[in-house]
Amino acid sequence: FIIFLNLLKHMISQTKKKIYLIGTNAQDISDCTLIALQKINDSNLLILSRKFSKDFIKSINLKDKEILYEEDLSKINGESLWRIIFELLDEHRLISHLIDGDPFLDSFGEDELFFFNNMKIDCEVVPGIIKAVNCLNKNSKLLTDRNKNSSVTFMKPFDKNKFKKIINNIYFEKLLIFLGRKDEYKQMKLVLYQSKQKDKFNLHLPIKNRLRKVNLNFKHKNPENLTFPTYIIIERYE
Repeated sequence: FIIFLNLLKHMISQTKKKIYLIGTNAQDISDCTLIALQKINDSNLLILSRKFSKDFIKSINLKDKEILYEEDLSKINGESLWRIIFELLDEHRLISHLIDGDPFLDSFGEDELFFFNNMKIDCEVVPGIIKAVNCLNKNSKLLTDRNKNSSVTFMKPFDKNKFKKIINNIYFEKLLIFLGRKDEYKQMKLVLYQSKQKDKFNLHLPIKNRLRKVNLNFKHKNPENLTFPTYIIIERYE
């Protein structure tokens, strides 16, 4: 009976623990939604990357909160990191894992959510701004401005055959593509280079949080120094 009570007590304590997976803009905390700010405020422990700006970290570094960095916890942002976060629940009741961008679109939010749910831990995802959209905003090409962007197409995950069909047969103004790996970027660029309509495309890459237009040149190996996963934007014009 005592063993049963201890087990029940443990199960109850675990159900009170929670992880928030929060989408943010690592360079500007003002892009956070009100609900994201509230979840951050409620949390005992914040986990984020060292890529977050000093101003962002200073804004959330409240006295009653502990901040840990992904790079110090794990060399790989994946299951090895999530297991460490899970172990940290022994000492913290509410943990916020801050993502640069949207957890589902810019990171591995779906896999992370599944991992914690499988560990019987309540995990709530708070959507954030998509990195590519943020780059468009900074370039004053707002997705909501219908005079500039009447059509935006998203592709995730990247599919070479589907991409080839869109490029060659379907009209679009802007195509936002999620690329998880460097080889997907090479496949995408090759399809563009081989397209008969390549002179009608502009390729924009998010470099240092700004969109940069690049040409379809294969003489250099990844001259853009992209980090993955990332979004690229293809703009079509007549």
